[in-house]
Amino acid sequence: MAKYSASTNSFAWATSGGGTGDDQGNGIAVSGSTVYVTGQFTSGASANISGTSLAGAGNLDIFVAKYVDSGTTFTARGAISEGGNAGIDKGIAIAVSGSTVYVTGQMYAAAGGTVSISGTTLTDNGIADFFLARYTDPGSTTNGFTNGGAVSGGGSIADAGNAIAVNGTKVYVAGKYNSNSTTPVVIAGTTLPSGSGTNGQDFFVAKYTDNGSGFTGGGPCAAAVQCRTMPTVLP
Repeated sequence: MAKYSASTNSFAWATSGGGTGDDQGNGIAVSGSTVYVTGQFTSGASANISGTSLAGAGNLDIFVAKYVDSGTTFTARGAISEGGNAGIDKGIAIAVSGSTVYVTGQMYAAAGGTVSISGTTLTDNGIADFFLARYTDPGSTTNGFTNGGAVSGGGSIADAGNAIAVNGTKVYVAGKYNSNSTTPVVIAGTTLPSGSGTNGQDFFVAKYTDNGSGFTGGGPCAAAVQCRTMPTVLP
């Protein structure tokens, strides 16, 4: 991760993290002087990210990290790991609103298996499911995060959340799902259309409400919609 200064046309600082395996930052968000990053790390080997040693329990695990920008340098403010099974778990996108941090991505524990994310035990419906997690940042002078709950959704084939945005208490997620799933694909309380093509790859837009301790689905038409039936404007 690096900070580039447009006024000086140069880099102000840069930092890296990880271990001996393959590690990757996928999403970044900024609020004031605090920078948040999510991604994945190879959990078979201990990874050091934002001054924290992370040791996962599976193949790839999720990380959420925090840094404070001090101008020409930065302060590492800790990181957490999520996932904890033999599957591939990824933090793909991140957003922040006030002291609340939201992460979406992909989790995998095989059908019926469970994954722990943000203090919530989530059950996988198939090959991989989408997840949405909520954390609270205790402040720029304090390391780490406080768990705030998580939800997941999907069908029997790979699904993932790829982008996220927040407006007040409303959280919007865009991602992919496979409509050739042998089980219903349910996201935000909505069953999405099935059997749309040869490879079945479609995208979804889902709306959730942050109720302070977790999430609730978004209501008629806006809970989750599939690409061919998406309204021009989400309510």
